[in-house]
Amino acid sequence: MQKIITLLFIALFAINLSALGFTVDGINYNITSASTVEVGTSNTPKYSGSITIPSTVNYNNTTYSITSIGDAAFTMCTGLTSIIIPNSVTSIGFGAFVYCTSLTSIIIPNSVTSIGDYAFDMR
Repeated sequence: MQKIITLLFIALFAINLSALGFTVDGINYNITSASTVEVGTSNTPKYSGSITIPSTVNYNNTTYSITSIGDAAFTMCTGLTSIIIPNSVTSIGFGAFVYCTSLTSIIIPNSVTSIGDYAFDMR
C-alpha cells in the first residue's frame, strides 16, 4: 500500500513539474535551471520502442544540457524496449523505470553517480 501511495505522490509531483517543461522529438523535458533539463514523465502517449536520449536539446532558442532522468520519468512504459543514456546525465530518479516490463537493454554511462530507489523495480 505504501508503494502505491508513493507512486501516486511521484505522479502528482511530476504533473506539477510538467508545467515548466516541453516536448522535443517525443521526449518530455522539465526545466531544472537556465541551461539544464531532466527527462520528464510521459503522460500520453507512453514512451515505447527504443529511445536514445540526446545530451542536449534545443527549445525556444535555448540549448539545454540534459543532466538527469527525473522521478518516475518512464514509469509504466510497458512498450519501452531499450534506452541509451548520454554522458551528460549524472542521475536517475526515484522509480524512473518502474514497471518497464519490456525493457531488455539499457546503457548507463559512467557519468551517472546517483540512481534513485526503485529505479528499475519490475514487481
